[in-house]
Amino acid sequence: MAFDIRHDHGSLVHVVRACHNDDGYDLIAIGGEHTVEVLLISEYTATPLATFQIGCRITALAWSSRTLSPSQSDQWLIELAAATSDFGLHLLTKTHDAAEDVFPFGGGLSGHHGTINDMTFCAAAARPTARSTSRPSPTTRCSWYGTCTPHSTSLPFAEFSHNIKIHSATRKTPFELLHGFHPRFQPKIHLNPAIPTAEQRLMMMQKAQDEAKASQTLAMEDMCRQEDKYGKNGPTFKEGDKVWLDGKNLRLQYPKAKFGLKRQGPFQILQVISPINYKLKLPRTWKIHPVFHAGLLTPYHETLEHGPNLMPSPPDIIDGEQEWEVESVVKSRVYGKNR
Repeated sequence: MAFDIRHDHGSLVHVVRACHNDDGYDLIAIGGEHTVEVLLISEYTATPLATFQIGCRITALAWSSRTLSPSQSDQWLIELAAATSDFGLHLLTKTHDAAEDVFPFGGGLSGHHGTINDMTFCAAAARPTARSTSRPSPTTRCSWYGTCTPHSTSLPFAEFSHNIKIHSATRKTPFELLHGFHPRFQPKIHLNPAIPTAEQRLMMMQKAQDEAKASQTLAMEDMCRQEDKYGKNGPTFKEGDKVWLDGKNLRLQYPKAKFGLKRQGPFQILQVISPINYKLKLPRTWKIHPVFHAGLLTPYHETLEHGPNLMPSPPDIIDGEQEWEVESVVKSRVYGKNR
């Protein structure tokens, strides 16, 4: 039997989803710009049952199998999930004796894969276990699966996880520095616990703080040694000097790194960027950034006993002129009869 029923939603309609449950076959959900409206459809009328204020454009709707229409029971229940354009998911519920309830869950997680255009609601008997399986837009091939766990309830776990991490400089956790001990996530229950006294707690806190200060001092001394090695007391170069470049970080055309030269060059210094950074004149074929740290540079020296280093081979001289070898003919043109 066909029905011709008209209903004014009040805004643009983006999603229309009918309930296919046996106990809710006469329910229809309409998703608009900011609201979700549930209608009870009869042969001649469409009666509004609930209006959920979401605050964002609706992109997908999914009915729960727990939905029970007022035409089937006086203790009716409306339950469905809604996805919005801001990548949020919302659980919408209303009962015969309670007002509309909007419960957001999994907000923002689906944004990593795209806007949700279709999803299926899967619910168990208990309400807190409600879940929804959603499918993002066709531009992506990922699936998203979310549970209705509020973000606010996860903040204490994130804070505890942060406070048990060992810091790279102090070598201590924030719990050890602030409280003098490392608490357990799930403390054990002892009938006769050996609880330390307040003086012992203070001694433990003082010991942890002293060890943290010592570790921080060692880290500062190591940084000062590196600064003295390549900064104040390190080698200094000026523009025009020639230096060797350490080849450990260079990817050149060698089958193995051990077959390559340990130092490349010599290269001329074009500009002194800072006391520890220098710009070199590199071959154009290298196509790398020409600024290097002073720790990778070694002064280039020539002695009278040794002579020049890496002398280039002299060009061939034929009839008093340098010989040039032609690699390829780029273009040619013939004039006259021989064309």
